Amino acid sequence: MSTNEADSRSRRGPTMASRRAAGWAATGALVLAGSLAPQTLAPQAGAAPAATAAPGVSAATTAAQAPSARARAMRDLRRVLRARATAYAGAAPASPNPSLALFPPGVKPDYQAWAQQASRLSAARVASKAHRRSGALATVPGVTYQENEGPGERGFNDTLATAEPVPGVGTGAGDEPAATLLGTMNPASVPGWAYRSLKPNKENDDGPGRARNLRVSNRYEAVKVPGYRGDAPGRGNRAKDDYDWYRLNLSKGERVTASMARRTGRLKPVLALVDTDFNIIGDTFNQFRNTATLDTSVFDSGTYYLVAFGWWIGGRGPTTGDYLLKAAAPEGDPDTYAVDLSAGDVLSASLDVKGWVDVIGPDGTESHASNQDASFIYPMASPLPGARGRGLSDYVVREDGRYYVQVSGGDGSYVGRLEVYRHGGEGAATPQRIFLDTDGARINTGIWGGRGVVELSPLAKYLPRWGLGASDEAAVVAGIKANVIENVQADLAANGLSGTVDVEVTTSLDGPDISGEPGVTTVIVGGSIGESGVPTIGIAQSIDPGNFERTEKALVLLDVLSGSPDGWGKASLNYYLTDESDRVAFVAQGVGNVTSHEIGHVIGNWHTDNSNGRSNLMDAGGLGFGRLFGVGPDKIGGTADDRDVDFQQDTYDLYEGFRGREDTITRSTFAMSS
Repeated sequence: MSTNEADSRSRRGPTMASRRAAGWAATGALVLAGSLAPQTLAPQAGAAPAATAAPGVSAATTAAQAPSARARAMRDLRRVLRARATAYAGAAPASPNPSLALFPPGVKPDYQAWAQQASRLSAARVASKAHRRSGALATVPGVTYQENEGPGERGFNDTLATAEPVPGVGTGAGDEPAATLLGTMNPASVPGWAYRSLKPNKENDDGPGRARNLRVSNRYEAVKVPGYRGDAPGRGNRAKDDYDWYRLNLSKGERVTASMARRTGRLKPVLALVDTDFNIIGDTFNQFRNTATLDTSVFDSGTYYLVAFGWWIGGRGPTTGDYLLKAAAPEGDPDTYAVDLSAGDVLSASLDVKGWVDVIGPDGTESHASNQDASFIYPMASPLPGARGRGLSDYVVREDGRYYVQVSGGDGSYVGRLEVYRHGGEGAATPQRIFLDTDGARINTGIWGGRGVVELSPLAKYLPRWGLGASDEAAVVAGIKANVIENVQADLAANGLSGTVDVEVTTSLDGPDISGEPGVTTVIVGGSIGESGVPTIGIAQSIDPGNFERTEKALVLLDVLSGSPDGWGKASLNYYLTDESDRVAFVAQGVGNVTSHEIGHVIGNWHTDNSNGRSNLMDAGGLGFGRLFGVGPDKIGGTADDRDVDFQQDTYDLYEGFRGREDTITRSTFAMSS
């Protein structure tokens, strides 16, 4: 193949006269994204992978960053695009659920397989007898609200300023707990004659500096351009794993529609819209077919990039072939509703057709946008509903005020659903108890895809791997406990969001094993990948917004954390230990933060972005381990400049299907409140 996309490609469609249609313009809709953590080859269970160090991470925060930082961010983006668009052959996913697991370097996160199963598993959860027996309601009473925008109309309720209030919904006296929203989305379509033909790109066009300016904007432009996926500079899979970049200059609220259609070869096309900080704004990772279609919009004015590439088939490599890219900026029709909520309310918002559902805070901050149904991750006891495979968003309210739910990306009539509950512990007579099981445990790891009933080794077995002895066990366990208390009790009580934070943390050294007792969430701190059969550092049983199920389990395995840096790189605490380190303090800090991360899941937190330079207890695995462990600027663990890592506001992990700012401090605070 030629390395010049312009050489073909005579197969492109006929040139058409440039036309503009006064009937379609660009206004606001909704932004969604999906993404993931990088991957390499998976190690054998219980063994370290071949020598490799996890790459350093520097997020791209401005265009003025140093070239090396931008280059690293670009490499990170390329890795995650490749990993998210990889399909593995097999009847079962190739990894534990990436949303619940904290992966070490070397484990393949199988996002595609889990995404394919999400709708089926979510429907099964809602239909199960266990869900019904738990007291969760299949349906709840509520109001029905018909939007005021008539059929065929748009522009009436597109913004927060023109949102339609839905009265009488909430948890206050006289409020109904739910609302059914009836409406119609009427987005403008782009006539075929409106697409202006462009010549193909010339390689190398694999980054923002080489991106073709499509000049698609609210000036009613629509373009089509032929391309070829598979002729990047290089040889073999390096050439075939080709990413073609196209530039767009968009205004706040502007909608983008794009399609990438295969013309030749075995190409399975993929499109992603990214901003200048390499955040994924929209994608087609949920589409595995011959044409990928993208329909999204942007919250801010600026430069954006369409990245055109293809699926990678596990064992076969990248898919390649000619394609035709079409892009336009037609007028959208988002519908926006307003509801008055109270601090500690847990809101579920869903849509019954293809599209996006977005919860937006009183200050206009996008808080949780989704086009997927991940409710299978909720525990059976959660009253939060599923969405039958369509868009579903959950949100824990930080403060009293007016919140907004916006739906978009659909076409035609829809039924939306809002349900509001108080957090699960409200009025509880006992605290949320956390039991840290450090003396070994017998457990069925089949709930995480493991070997079944297994024996997990105690924490004491791993102390020598950190250069510690048996006499250090009590201090290490006490340090882990102190770290967890700070993260899930003291910090939450001190932030002022709730006056009823009520948590009790105990360990195996404090008394009898209380695992399985009502109101006790158990974190087993011990064991290995080999013993458990679960290739992860840590994994939780569920993600439970509102903490309705207060008796769950999680694992924190210790073989990677205590392993050789030559094998596990920056995922091992040993990577940061030197003669200057307080080893007991750093091991307790690192293990304590990972333990808090897993507790964070079972009390309702999703993963946050691990590549933006911000430390958060909910940062995803794969990258940024030093930040999660609290390593300070000197890059040595257990020294005076180590950092306190907490729950805080942060962006969602960009590779797991959500968009917005996740407020892990609010989710955690009300989850731990009575």
